[in-house]
Amino acid sequence: MSPALARDIMQIGIFVNAAPLYGGARYESMVQTALGCEHNVICHNARPWISLGYRPQSFIRTALAEIMSPADVWIRNEIALTCMTVTRGTKQIGVIHHLDESAGLCTMLNNVLFRRLLANARRCDQVVVVSKYWKDRLADLGVSRTTLIYNAFDISRFAVREDEISSFKERHGLLGKPVVYIGNCRQEKGAEAVWNTLREKPYHLVTSGLGDINLPVRKFLLSYREYILLLAASDVVVTMSSFDEGWNRTAHEAMLCRTPVVGSGTGGMGELLQQGGQLICHDEKDLPDMVLLAIKHKKGYGVQGSAFASTFTVERFTQEWRSLVANL
Repeated sequence: MSPALARDIMQIGIFVNAAPLYGGARYESMVQTALGCEHNVICHNARPWISLGYRPQSFIRTALAEIMSPADVWIRNEIALTCMTVTRGTKQIGVIHHLDESAGLCTMLNNVLFRRLLANARRCDQVVVVSKYWKDRLADLGVSRTTLIYNAFDISRFAVREDEISSFKERHGLLGKPVVYIGNCRQEKGAEAVWNTLREKPYHLVTSGLGDINLPVRKFLLSYREYILLLAASDVVVTMSSFDEGWNRTAHEAMLCRTPVVGSGTGGMGELLQQGGQLICHDEKDLPDMVLLAIKHKKGYGVQGSAFASTFTVERFTQEWRSLVANL
């Protein structure tokens, strides 16, 4: 290896704070893959040891990794941005999917940590956002050095045959009436509100994932392939998140399966649904009619959504991340 080439290879550290099934962790894994062919990339596990006291534990693990593992470039999400300390001689790339000032139990502490996160974001060489909504929102908050790099998907994984869908429905007893996926079984994702609104309707209401609420609906814990089959088997996917989403991978994945989406459109999700020709529901009382509309016109919404969602390729994602790092 020539000295010039050796100098171009950087040590890049990525802090991983989110649970593996969450969209942020998937995004960071794709960043590692995108940059790993050109640089030495290490993902540092900064997840908490136990569920109680999530943020303090993540802060400690992030700080320890930063001290013990010098890097030319650090790539850090919102948690790791908040506790950023070392900046001299190191390039810093923040990744902000979304911000929530209300996260946590103590309002005063939340405000302090939020201000620190923003101050550190302004110090970064670049901050990557995943939607136009958050690029504009950060600009209003004084964070000007931002780059928009959307989520990406391996489009080939969403090719599903009709016989696979039929088999999945039969195996899981999802026959005889429309299947409505009500989102990940988490409070902030709106699953409980959707269930309350649609529970008297003649639908199979289904959910998936490691949720924090218990609802009297079918809940699936599936491999990624089986999860794709669940989305493809659904007549409509509902994503009524109550917080400002960064994007919404579930909605995007449903569109790749040619399944219509009805969503709240909060945060970056609004861009996804609007550009993809899906249905945005601003008031829960309108949800039953919008779900019925999506079911009746499934093919039309499905084709339009798939055409848009399929443009978010891994190849584009890889090129944009490599260009960002090369131009720091």
